[in-house]
Amino acid sequence: MDAACPLAVLGYNAGLSQVSDDLKKRRQKQMADERWQTFLNDLQQQGAVIGSDLRAALKIALGKLPVVSQEEFDTQAALLARTRERLQQLEDQVAELERQLDADH
Repeated sequence: MDAACPLAVLGYNAGLSQVSDDLKKRRQKQMADERWQTFLNDLQQQGAVIGSDLRAALKIALGKLPVVSQEEFDTQAALLARTRERLQQLEDQVAELERQLDADH
């Protein structure tokens, strides 16, 4: 028996050891939880930095591409369609004029 501990005289030494082990385990679990939470926080912060860096890089890359708005695209597509129609009309007129010239000769 341990003479330094008065409870040891009464047979509580094993119980104190169990309580001490439980406290150690709780403290170890608490420390592990704190480390885990710190790790998760660091990971989240790094993810935010990486995410913002990635967004910035994409913004720069997309800024270098010849991109137009949907409205501008639709306007240009309509203009191209009208131009093709007009070109077809002119080609038809030229063909008609060529036929008339051939018929006159």
